Amino acid sequence: MTEPLDSLDLRILAELQTDASLHLEELAARVDSSKSVCWRRIHRFNEEGIITGRVTLLDSEKVGFGVMVLAFVKIDGRGDIKPSHIIDNIRKIPQVVECHALMGDVDMLLKILVPTIKDYEKLLWERFSSMPGILDIRSSISLTRFKSTTALPLQTLTKKR
Repeated sequence: MTEPLDSLDLRILAELQTDASLHLEELAARVDSSKSVCWRRIHRFNEEGIITGRVTLLDSEKVGFGVMVLAFVKIDGRGDIKPSHIIDNIRKIPQVVECHALMGDVDMLLKILVPTIKDYEKLLWERFSSMPGILDIRSSISLTRFKSTTALPLQTLTKKR
């Protein structure tokens, strides 16, 4: 069972979200705690699945993905194709970096990264148009990204505790 997070937990997690490569000594100093306390808490976060991995974040544009597409997908709920099959097919497309189920007029939101508009056009015609169960795809191209973060807004939780 997951223990409720206290203010020290939130400070440790906030620091790790900023830089997961921090040495334990530096982390302990930043959160005003001991190395052993920090180590135990990080171990608990891993055991409880609060920390789900450690990654290196890349700048998508600098590595060659110059176009971000937000695709709104409507699926055929009346057909023989189960939504789980559609989701499995979408998961197999490496350019789809996020997939969300939605309430409202559309069923899914996909975040897709491709080098060029032509690459998206090719993906649309070769993968999505032939995918069973998809009724409609409406695409929007992101012109400018004003904010992008993977960090959870942990500081907003401390005000409620």
